[in-house]
Amino acid sequence: MEDPVTDASEGESASTWARLRRRKVAQWSVAYAAGAWGLLQGLQFLAEVFGWQTGIVRVATLAFAVGLPIAMVLAWYHGERGAQRVTRSEFTVLAVLLLLGGGIVWWFGEAPHQPSALAPSMNHAPVIVADEKSIAVLPFADLSSSHDQEYFADGLVEELLARLSRVSELTVISRTSSFKFKGTGKSVREIASALGVAYVLEGSVRKSGDRFRVSAQLIDARTDTEVWSESYDRAMTDVFQTQDEIASRVVGALSLRLLGDTTAKRPTAVSDAYDAFLQGQYYERAQTAESFERAVELYRRALKLDPEYAQAWVRIAGISVNQAMRGLVPVQEGVREAQTAIGRALALDSSIPEAYSMLAKVAVTFEWDWVAADRALARAQALAPDDHSADSVAFQLLSVQGRLPEAIKIAERMVAENPLGVASHSNLGLAHYFAKNWQKSVDAFERAKELSPKADGLGYFLAIGYAMLGEPGKALEAARLEPGDGWRLTAEAIALEAAGDSSASAEKLEQLIVGFGNDWPFQIAIVLATRGNRDDAFRWLDRAYEARDAGITTLKVEPLIESLRDDPRYSALLRKMQLQGG
Repeated sequence: MEDPVTDASEGESASTWARLRRRKVAQWSVAYAAGAWGLLQGLQFLAEVFGWQTGIVRVATLAFAVGLPIAMVLAWYHGERGAQRVTRSEFTVLAVLLLLGGGIVWWFGEAPHQPSALAPSMNHAPVIVADEKSIAVLPFADLSSSHDQEYFADGLVEELLARLSRVSELTVISRTSSFKFKGTGKSVREIASALGVAYVLEGSVRKSGDRFRVSAQLIDARTDTEVWSESYDRAMTDVFQTQDEIASRVVGALSLRLLGDTTAKRPTAVSDAYDAFLQGQYYERAQTAESFERAVELYRRALKLDPEYAQAWVRIAGISVNQAMRGLVPVQEGVREAQTAIGRALALDSSIPEAYSMLAKVAVTFEWDWVAADRALARAQALAPDDHSADSVAFQLLSVQGRLPEAIKIAERMVAENPLGVASHSNLGLAHYFAKNWQKSVDAFERAKELSPKADGLGYFLAIGYAMLGEPGKALEAARLEPGDGWRLTAEAIALEAAGDSSASAEKLEQLIVGFGNDWPFQIAIVLATRGNRDDAFRWLDRAYEARDAGITTLKVEPLIESLRDDPRYSALLRKMQLQGG
């Protein structure tokens, strides 16, 4: 039999498309693709039910993809006349495709949780140095048919994090750091190495109507081995019990001693209200004016479905505080809304630690009532001793009061739990800045800048740190690279003065006053203090107090106004702010 490729009956003038149709290449391809798709769906379903590793589905997908061109070649040679004999050219093409396909499957398809015998000698494998009792919970994949349940998957992870955080022996990486790897395609070992954890919990969620299926898998990232896995097929009314069970099984698998309980108080018995609450959290995390408004609508929908849903009132209070801090609503309006919402929450349930944390945040940020803030934080800690969600408020309060060793300790814990969070490294840098630990401050702010090069304010603190370390060149460079206009002008004015260029510093100060005099009086006072203009500095400090400039809350610890502390006006201002103790 002659090779079909050189068959004389196919004239040179025959079109490629006509030959493809005659040999039924399209029909074979469509039939193959449809069959492969059906098999993959069945395989994915079985993988979820039995908790199989995701590498199985990945290898099968690659194998089917490689099989498509092979099917097309077979159709080309055999689709028209059903020829059985394999020709030399056909054999060559198939051999090349099989070699290439095998290489692709081997390279991309190796399951990330199957340890290789060669793994210990691979130079590129990340080395994991981590506490034995540490874990990160990765975003769960949304496997719903319409892929519209990401909010539910994210909410489930957040609840698991809250439950695991109650185990005092376990270091749990925060959501901020874990979720940075969402959609990156990084392996579990790479993620664990970056986060400094020994274990990783991952999984998937499929929700349809009033039922959901969760598959969870606990991996020892150091050895790439599965420690525990299980699937749950439940009704939405059992969602909280499922969260408790997963957390309990993880703790048991890690052989940890439970000092308390991973179970949580049920916030609502109405599954539709909980669904609306999770959607609200999803929008709130976007942190935009529009998403805040949408989140409030969803929280209010949850309250309409369940008027006793206290947690929904807490989240509404949190949004009101954020809106006031960002200037999205007038400060007085935001504070009033927040206080009302907190009051409604505590009237429904006086044992919610988050409500007291929010009270403390309002007291520190807007009311400057340090005693009330201390009292609220103490109540929150008594209700949830192992819950560190209020750490940022506690850090702010301790810093303002000059309790810097305690503030540094909290900042270090925040970095340990959120190693990829810009805010955690910035807080550590700020604590050392207040304590005049200049090298440690610079190191922390440099790390924050690596994580977010365009974040406002980091260049300012780096400029001050380098100036204090006697490196004016680096100080000026950091100042000029600062993206925030107000921060940049302040940093340049201070760095230029430190470098001995007083006239250039004065020009930057003038630009700062013209552009930011109404909004940044405290920063202007700092520049004046560094330039030795004591009387002008106090005039701007008085303006900062009257304008409720948040910067003046650091009056007691700001190192750049050291030259003003022997002046009676400084002591008087501290007394007005009730910061004179310590």
